[in-house]
Amino acid sequence: MLYILAEQTDTFEFRISGTIVGHESGELYLGESKRVGDEIPIPYNNYKFEYIGESPNLYSSQILLDIYGEKGVLPIIIEPGEIVFELNYDSLGEMSIVHAGYYNKAYRKARQEY
Repeated sequence: MLYILAEQTDTFEFRISGTIVGHESGELYLGESKRVGDEIPIPYNNYKFEYIGESPNLYSSQILLDIYGEKGVLPIIIEPGEIVFELNYDSLGEMSIVHAGYYNKAYRKARQEY
């Protein structure tokens, strides 16, 4: 038997940015997994935020307004390129808008239709 181990080295860059309606400054979190403590803090100031990262593949994630998700959770897809949101602080899941990100726009549309 022949076993070949290959390491995937190709990654893509993604940029999550946007505005937060209803809250001027603070921190939101990118939930990397379901484990507590894996959240990535993203500061926002003057209603704007930005985070740049790299990933070897697409995956589902979430934006949290607080570390425990008690103030709101928005499911998202980590995808190549720019992902732009208008997040509504008072109603994150229902009133937030996706402005850019092919898979995120399709995911949001599917969730609204079904």
